Amino acid sequence: MTLPQIAVVGPGRINRGIAQAFLWAGHPVAVVDLKPRTGDEAVRVEAVVRDEISQGFGVLARLGRIGDADAQAATARLTFCGAGDAEGALAVSSLIIEGVPENLVAKEEVLRTIAKLAPDAIIASATSTIMADDLAAFVDRPERFLNAHFLNPAWLIPLVEVSPGSRTSPATLERTEALLRGAGKTPVRCAASPGFIVPRVQMLAGGEAIRLLQEGVASAADIDQALRIGFALRFAILGFLEFSDWGGLDIAQAAGDYLADHLHGEHYRAPPIVAEKLARGETGMYAGRGFFEYENRDLTAYRQGVMERLLDLVDHMGLFPKANCAQGPTA
Repeated sequence: MTLPQIAVVGPGRINRGIAQAFLWAGHPVAVVDLKPRTGDEAVRVEAVVRDEISQGFGVLARLGRIGDADAQAATARLTFCGAGDAEGALAVSSLIIEGVPENLVAKEEVLRTIAKLAPDAIIASATSTIMADDLAAFVDRPERFLNAHFLNPAWLIPLVEVSPGSRTSPATLERTEALLRGAGKTPVRCAASPGFIVPRVQMLAGGEAIRLLQEGVASAADIDQALRIGFALRFAILGFLEFSDWGGLDIAQAAGDYLADHLHGEHYRAPPIVAEKLARGETGMYAGRGFFEYENRDLTAYRQGVMERLLDLVDHMGLFPKANCAQGPTA
């Protein structure tokens, strides 16, 4: 089966990762560089793109995750096009992902060029900051435009935040998500909002970690150690909202109020939706409803499944203690 061609516009790191993901899934991929370059510079940029993608597959092969033959076949599906060859590559691509720097002027020029050269393709921006409607204005038919935010390293992290504009058609949204799922990605839908989902939460968490260091609460090493094996491990298994349901929304509200009062930051206080749920008795998992519904679930099986996944992750990281480890080494 011949899969549709994907084009990635811009030779930057995020785009090289996106290209590698679609190459591995079996798609032919064109990396298109629209920036005017001298001959030597164009050769150098192409070499950087090809070398990084080849090295990425090489790492996976050395780790035994993929075979050498599959890696070579995936790499062979890559084409690189400069500005002079862009029209041919874009015209035959089904999905075109723009990934030039986060500059509205630069994006306008590139998106207008893509729209002109590929009148029928779905066009997506990999922007991490700019809302879809602001960019859709540069595309002649905005119903075929949306944002698709990949997270670095894009060839490895499964998540893609898909953010349609107000005029994005349902067909465009569904087709884009189907292509992403076909490439092994996990698309999540997100309304047009600054920071999408992950960057918005990440910025707050990252800022708080830096604030802890500034206040002398803990050393940089201890802060990162705590976040890696206390914070990240749990939230790799349970999302933030699901985690709140486990602990109880009344606990979340009380903890937020305490931190807001003692750290003088209203952003710690639980949003009004928590009080609304508490007033309705929707206190979390044990009440049958919180942010999610649990009334028709087998809670014993559900809790056991969560614990099994957490144990697998802790054990995989080499952090689960051995039996009788407190006794120390035997003589």
